[in-house]
Amino acid sequence: MNMIELRNVSKSYRSGPVVKHVSLTMEKGERVVLFGPSGCGKSTVLLMITGLVVPESGEVLIGGETVTSGGVNRREPGQRGIGMVFQDLALWP
Repeated sequence: MNMIELRNVSKSYRSGPVVKHVSLTMEKGERVVLFGPSGCGKSTVLLMITGLVVPESGEVLIGGETVTSGGVNRREPGQRGIGMVFQDLALWP
């Protein structure tokens, strides 16, 4: 069973599409790096996994359970068992 899976997720903001038809599978214990230039959608992908941003299309699965589908959160962020720490220059002097 996959720990986290994105199936064809997409998200746009006013400026246009940020994430287009992304699919990704992460196994339990696997380390994954999202790498790319500023504005390419890395944070948006993480926010979709946590449930803080809802993709317009596609599915997010955690532990085999569909937590987001068709633009609707089926499980709220606090019920997903997923944490995220934002990188910010203000965190460390």
